[in-house]
Amino acid sequence: MKKTLLALTIALSLSACASNPYDLDSSVYYYQLNNTPITISFDSDANRFSGKVVNNYFGTYEQHENSVTLHPLGATMMMGPENAMQAEQEWMQILLHVKNIQQIDNHLIFTLSNGTKIRLVK
Repeated sequence: MKKTLLALTIALSLSACASNPYDLDSSVYYYQLNNTPITISFDSDANRFSGKVVNNYFGTYEQHENSVTLHPLGATMMMGPENAMQAEQEWMQILLHVKNIQQIDNHLIFTLSNGTKIRLVK
């Protein structure tokens, strides 16, 4: 009886962890800001994200269902056109204000702390 109960408990625990509808997939998502292309992708196994504007950037994130906090950690230090460098600075600020993430079809939707929604495309 104890073995059966233990096996059932383990099976239920594993099935609960197996499918999280809010898991971020590893697809690359695209956005454009000031005519500058931006990419971002997530590694849900390591809770990391990375992408590129002018420079490559990376960081970690904490996620609780669809609520998320992004922690940008670093970026390369190349120079680019002024409008692209401004877009990059703005993008890094946007990442600090992301509070919720939703995946809908081929889109990733960031909701910022002020309620603004940003739609990225796969």
